[in-house]
Amino acid sequence: MEVNKEFYTELEEFINGLKDKKNDVKILNFVLEKLDAIPVEVQKFIADKTGLLEISIENTINNKQIAKLIGDFES
Repeated sequence: MEVNKEFYTELEEFINGLKDKKNDVKILNFVLEKLDAIPVEVQKFIADKTGLLEISIENTINNKQIAKLIGDFES
């Protein structure tokens, strides 16, 4: 998936507007709303702009996917 420069500008503005720049769940939800996926290059961009470790972002994504699967299973 190729992500255009405008998206990165929009994402950076979103991150800069957050009180808690390390709120990866909020940032990842923003990305999902815009792209329907979270490409690795976007994860790296988020890590660079927030100071979060890439593995932390990856773990949040994995935990979110597991929680969704459990929620779908329990419905």
